[in-house]
Amino acid sequence: GTTFYITHDQEEAAAVSDRIAVMSEGELQQVGTIRELIDNPSNRFVAEFVGEPPITIFEGIWIRTDGLHMLGLHLQLPAHLQNIAERHGPSALGVRPEHFTLAPASRTGLAARVQSVQPMGEWAAILCDTPAGPASVVAATSDLPRKGESVNLVLDAARLHLFAADGRNLTMIEE
Repeated sequence: GTTFYITHDQEEAAAVSDRIAVMSEGELQQVGTIRELIDNPSNRFVAEFVGEPPITIFEGIWIRTDGLHMLGLHLQLPAHLQNIAERHGPSALGVRPEHFTLAPASRTGLAARVQSVQPMGEWAAILCDTPAGPASVVAATSDLPRKGESVNLVLDAARLHLFAADGRNLTMIEE
């Protein structure tokens, strides 16, 4: 039989369920496995609701023919994402903490200053300040930056989420 279990705790939901339904104000937002909800959120609400540490959202992005721009960063997008972005004009960029790579400050990427480092066993949650706003990063504990250190955040262009003004995840559009 089917059992319904209502909880606000996503870890609990992931532990006891095969599929999770995310609701907001009585409206069904998305149904899927925890992995599907994290990797392919249908909208910004789902993206911000699931995942720990939470997704980083950068507002104030703009799209040109050469890719995505925001304060402190220019990023070339994969061709299909570039087409979607040019057609729909996303208003925000979402990046999961595991889709940033920490690089030395001399490398290209988004300049950042480390605000805090929280070791969590084999990995750590790192909170950074960037010109575009705060960013959460996950990195292996073997090579962690120190608080106050300058680093560069390299974004995985294939794993980005582009959100429309109405919250839709444009990266989920089938071209």
